[in-house]
Amino acid sequence: MNIKTATPIIEQYLQIKKNHMDVILFFRMGDFYELFFEDAKCVSVLLDITLTSRGKLGGIPIPMAGIPYHSLDVYISKLVRSGKSVAICEQIGEPTESKKIMDRQVVRIITPGTLHEESLLNARYENILISIYCDNIFYKNINCKKINIGLSWLEISSGRFGALELEKVDDLLSEISRISPSEILISESLTQFSNLFPDIENHNGLRRISNYNFNFDNAKDIICKQLKVINLNGFGVENMHNGICAAGALLNYVFDKQRTALPHIMDFCVENRDDIIIIDSASRKNLEINYNLQGGTTNTLFTIMDTTMTAMGSRLLRRWLNSPLRNINIIETRQNAISLILKYNIIDKLRNSLKKIGDIERIISRIALKSASPRDIARLRDALIALPEIFNILSNLEKGSFLDDLCKYIVPYPYLEQLLCNSIVKNPPTGIREGGVIKKGYDQELDDINNLHNQSANYILNIENKEKARTGFSKLKVSYNRVNGYFIEIPKEKTKYVPDNYIRKQTLKNSERFIITELKIFEEKILSSKYRALTREKFLYEKIIDIINFKLNNLYKSAKALSNLDVLTTFAERALTLNLIRPKLNVNINFGIKILEGRHIIVENICKNTFISNDLLFDEKNNMKIITGPNMGGKSTYMRQNALIVLLSYTGSFVPAKYVEIGSIDKIFTRIGSSDDIASGRSTFMIEMNETANILHNATSQSLVLIDEIGRGTSTFDGLALAWASAEDLANRGTFTLFATHYFEITELENKIYGVSNIHMSSLQHENEIIFMYKIKKGPINHSYGIHVAKLAGIPINVILRAREILVKLENK
Repeated sequence: MNIKTATPIIEQYLQIKKNHMDVILFFRMGDFYELFFEDAKCVSVLLDITLTSRGKLGGIPIPMAGIPYHSLDVYISKLVRSGKSVAICEQIGEPTESKKIMDRQVVRIITPGTLHEESLLNARYENILISIYCDNIFYKNINCKKINIGLSWLEISSGRFGALELEKVDDLLSEISRISPSEILISESLTQFSNLFPDIENHNGLRRISNYNFNFDNAKDIICKQLKVINLNGFGVENMHNGICAAGALLNYVFDKQRTALPHIMDFCVENRDDIIIIDSASRKNLEINYNLQGGTTNTLFTIMDTTMTAMGSRLLRRWLNSPLRNINIIETRQNAISLILKYNIIDKLRNSLKKIGDIERIISRIALKSASPRDIARLRDALIALPEIFNILSNLEKGSFLDDLCKYIVPYPYLEQLLCNSIVKNPPTGIREGGVIKKGYDQELDDINNLHNQSANYILNIENKEKARTGFSKLKVSYNRVNGYFIEIPKEKTKYVPDNYIRKQTLKNSERFIITELKIFEEKILSSKYRALTREKFLYEKIIDIINFKLNNLYKSAKALSNLDVLTTFAERALTLNLIRPKLNVNINFGIKILEGRHIIVENICKNTFISNDLLFDEKNNMKIITGPNMGGKSTYMRQNALIVLLSYTGSFVPAKYVEIGSIDKIFTRIGSSDDIASGRSTFMIEMNETANILHNATSQSLVLIDEIGRGTSTFDGLALAWASAEDLANRGTFTLFATHYFEITELENKIYGVSNIHMSSLQHENEIIFMYKIKKGPINHSYGIHVAKLAGIPINVILRAREILVKLENK
């Protein structure tokens, strides 16, 4: 491409584009953002907009596409959701005699993981960027039990920033499933990454960045500079090398994309996987925490539990459900707060006040990033007005509780509240560009300018009346349009009688337009006053943003406390509405699990019939339940409900049961159902074996394991042997296991291994019909009901009858 033959504007575009080859460049030209060359072709397909051309380069037409500037967010949202990154190139300054084209520069690069605009984000989902770092010995030790992987994350719209280190490849996959990032950064030197992590390699937000970004010394310096500390000793990262490398690379990437300071990132959270109950990706799917088994978002644990009043509370609830804690002190603190809310019957009061708060967590972040809209500021104002209500409710509760601790941060901000009430109109526009944001009476200079503009209508009417009287033209009128400005319009037949000071401006078919000196002077005053008013409003708005930023740290603490209060109030509301009870957490590491009349919180809320509750008891003498029973009899529901009760207990929530007491749990594993993964070439049996292998490698005596039917995808004897050996292994290590099977032979383990017992889902048979009772009974089932279930499924009656004949023959053998 010969740039010397390009027009000045295309030459400027190419100079800027060469520094941003890996992103789509939106090039501002007046009221449009234009795209050229391959960017135009790509965007025309992705956004379904017209592809045209502008001039030629080297004799070849230059492809071009464009969008109106005011529609930018709509189109960027579509591109980012498809995994694309976008550079925004704005016009800087004004053209001069010596410069025929405006200067332009890239002011920001938008990537899937660095969004903070309200219009580009889902309010109830976090939008997380992560960075992964593995040093060179990673590949040499890939098959070893212990390796070292650094993982860092940032939620830029809230400022939540942290890191942790992992020792297993499976741990990394589990964390990515938990975090659910929008964008992933890895070092360009990880050439074998796609072989080791095919699922991550296929992530449409994967970015490879220079190895230099992961340099330890550089990473430590950039983190210290951001946090304004001289070292990181106070953050508990003394022995964390790869985690710091990942965190520094992440920060450096964000600085490059944002092109601005990030004052809202004020803390560095160091996580330890031993602090939470580990749930792998397969188990998250099987337990339907975030998504149902069909991949949708209805009828999940989250949707059942989410009645939060704020978006920031909803996001925190999702984090709690995906990261159940092992620290019993924190859990009991949450439980005590829920009990207190219920005791004082303040659910409705708190929810009505919280409803007025809005998403101040993200609003404060946008204020810090200088990208807050006037409506953001108005919503912050409304939140500040509501704060005293919440403060007064909490102030009257018992001292020393968690709610009392939260109250210390949910304090009124009278100065800020008064400032925003006095300065911002009740319903401001979306942007500051057109003005109309600052309230009348806040600034005298702005009021004086606006008064001139507001009085223009009367002034124009006076000129019109005066000129009518002077000329005698009754149809004379004074008007305005953007092309001609102000003008006097008179009928064509009167033009030969116009005064000498009338200067012709435009000739129309039936009239003539004129300008006079007085009208011209007034026009200049009005136009300059509008510019001056907009300039003054922008200045005042920026000053207000600066004042709010002085309270940034305190406002963040308030937002965090309000999010916690919202989730705790939601847990209290759910406890009352769904008939949930407070579980007891036993510090005895060998206690086990005791659940009386437990229920499945999701199924119970969507089924029309009364849900049948069931018990579960695990202790030192009884750590494995082998479950038999017909398909559709409720085995999977029973297993899942117990896992969900354990999970909810460790978030601090109350649970669906009559009584629950749980000892120490470190991990939850499930192996329930599967299907072929054609894309990665894995059969149902292979997926089943992968999930089982993960359980057998990682389950401990404190883990809860749910296994529903393994060994079905191979021959009967192979399947039975694998299922038997797996059950035997888990029983011998003391893992709390619910093991559902149709291999009746496995029920013999009750007599062979200490701690194993048989239970079954009861059912009744009446005249070749089966009635499911959905109740757990002791002992193995004494009959298989496969043919009965097949009949319920609609298998033709001739096949059913033939199957019964064959079954009799087989049983006689």
